[in-house]
Amino acid sequence: MPRNEVIYNEKTNAAWKKAFALLNSNTHPGLNQQEEFLCQRFQKEASLTELERTSLINQLQYRYDQLRVKESVKTRICDHCHMQCNAKHYCELCVRKHLRDNFGNWSSGNHRIDRLIQECQQGVASPSHIVEWIDYKQLEDVSYLKEGGCSTICTATRKDGCYYRWNNEAQTLERIGQQKVVLKKLHNSENIGRDWFQEVKLQFTLSGIAGSLANCYGLTKDPQSKDYMLVLYSYANDLRKHSVKNTSTKIWVQKCWMVLCLAGGLYEIHRKRVAHGGLHPGNILYNATVDSWVIGDMGFCGPKDKSPDSIYGDLPYIAPEVLCGEQRTFKSDIYSLGILMWEIATAETPFVHMSYDNDLALEIVNGIRPRICENIPKEYVRIMKRCWDADPKNRPNALIVRNMFDELYVKLYKKSVRTRFLKPMKIGHLVKSTSKKKDEQDLPTTNHGPKMYRSQTRLYSFHNLPTPRNATLKEQRAFDSRYETSISSVLASCRFNN
Repeated sequence: MPRNEVIYNEKTNAAWKKAFALLNSNTHPGLNQQEEFLCQRFQKEASLTELERTSLINQLQYRYDQLRVKESVKTRICDHCHMQCNAKHYCELCVRKHLRDNFGNWSSGNHRIDRLIQECQQGVASPSHIVEWIDYKQLEDVSYLKEGGCSTICTATRKDGCYYRWNNEAQTLERIGQQKVVLKKLHNSENIGRDWFQEVKLQFTLSGIAGSLANCYGLTKDPQSKDYMLVLYSYANDLRKHSVKNTSTKIWVQKCWMVLCLAGGLYEIHRKRVAHGGLHPGNILYNATVDSWVIGDMGFCGPKDKSPDSIYGDLPYIAPEVLCGEQRTFKSDIYSLGILMWEIATAETPFVHMSYDNDLALEIVNGIRPRICENIPKEYVRIMKRCWDADPKNRPNALIVRNMFDELYVKLYKKSVRTRFLKPMKIGHLVKSTSKKKDEQDLPTTNHGPKMYRSQTRLYSFHNLPTPRNATLKEQRAFDSRYETSISSVLASCRFNN
């Protein structure tokens, strides 16, 4: 289908979510069965035009082809290479051969980087998720955006654009054309080491998995600094700069959708036997085009010269055992997800009235958590509290969280349809920007009371913290009375019928 026929709008996004909400994986356990069911739903969706319906079906087929390749579900014999392939609507073997035949037409100037990119290309699952060596000359309008712990972030325009589809007749890949991208300049990367390669490979391997993780297009090199730069999809914004300020059933459907996206992304990361290690609102990214949230910033978690006893991260989202010196694990990722769930539910920053210092670390280790508003759905609270339990063994894994939120999302979706609350809409319509001027972002003040701290990622060093434990109800209530969290007036005044 030509690129200009790929349609994303309020109706198609709503139809997509509706179809997936009605999908029962027990009734339709296989990928082919699921695809057939969803196609039938799109065919029957009266709100869509024929062009919108065709666009959705094409997108669905592409998505399920990618899943079939990743799961090695054999489907057919390719008409061109006569080999058994997994994808129905393109042949991943033909795509890989095309890329292999093109190896001699490009080079980064470093044979180790060339080999890394070539290896990734030979495992590619989808034409739209191919990593490349990108000539810096293909980038224009490069502008500084912000500084990270181990990188500098810039925006740019890529003149040729990424690959987006396989032309079966011409047996070639087609590009999207001019597109906005984000450049992540990796500091001191001219001195390539084993750890650097492992982190870049991780970024490439996890890029764009099932639409749940940030998409990486490849590497380029700054001709002046000689630093390597990751070329990434340009997302609309991150969770840190946005909040959802409503508690109607309609909006809780959207909030659960957000958590479902994140739990699904975390599950995909953990399936690769990798812990993210640094989840916080700044790397939860919003794809406005398809109304979805993805996880970014795999690897490169902190400056390379940090001391062994220091911790790099955003304090409210760091698991208590990590504050006490333990390694980051799958279960510490789940803790971070639990705090993110609270932020999504309340549209507020956790511990916003406290300094990010040893006192807050001590409170977290002693089991203190952000105050839970009574208006949050009970099922949501139950899962959230399991995720942020002080004992990692009591936290669910990412698959369990994903499945629980899948059920909760479907339940709330059906309720919202019955009560006629849900209308075709994008989360962007419900999202309010909370970004401030640069000099106001870190430590904004209120007209009365203590300073309000905006979450910030940096180095911390704590010593002699006690063994993590859960707080008693009395301790939590005492903390809540001392530090009233800034729950929005909308949240405080609304009621949710559990």
